[in-house]
Amino acid sequence: MNPDLYRDAAKGEIEPFNEIAKDELVSIATHEKNTVLHVNIASQQEGERVSTEFVEGILEMCPSLLLQVNDKGDTPLHVAAKCRHPAVVEVLIKFAKKQSRELESGVDWIRWMLLVENEEKNTALHEAVQSGSLDIVKILAKEGPDFTYLLMVANKLHFTWQPPKDLWKWWLKY
Repeated sequence: MNPDLYRDAAKGEIEPFNEIAKDELVSIATHEKNTVLHVNIASQQEGERVSTEFVEGILEMCPSLLLQVNDKGDTPLHVAAKCRHPAVVEVLIKFAKKQSRELESGVDWIRWMLLVENEEKNTALHEAVQSGSLDIVKILAKEGPDFTYLLMVANKLHFTWQPPKDLWKWWLKY
C-alpha cells in the first residue's frame, strides 16, 4: 500500500478510494496484508467517537474486504474487537447479514466471520473478551450461531486466560 493511501485509510478519508476499481481495491494491502479496512479500524483511538462512515463506504465499494485476513489471520472483525470499537463491530455484522450466501463457495458470511480463528486460534469473541470490551462481547454473543460457539470460547479461555472479575459480574446477570 502506498503511503498516501495508508494515510488516507488511517484518517478515514474515503475520496481517494472512490476512483479505485473494485478488483484493485481488494489487492491494496500493507506488507502485513492489512487492507484499508484493517488500517482504518486499527488507527481509530479507543475512547474517541469512532466513525463508521469509512468502513461502510469501503464495504459498499468492495464487500469481499469484509472477509479478508491479514498475515496474522485477523479479519476486520478481529481488529475491531481487539481495538474495542463496538460501533464498527455492529457495522461489520450488519453488512455481513446483508450479504447473501456467496454463490461460488456457499459461505455464510456472518457465520464465517464469527467462527473464523486467527493464527492464535482466537475468534473475534475471544479477542473481545481478552480486550475486556463487554459491549462487544454482548454483540458477538447475541449474534453467535449457537450455544456451542459460546462453549467453545468459554472452554478455551478457561485454560488460557484469567478474566477480570467485573466480566464475571456481567455474565452472572444473564
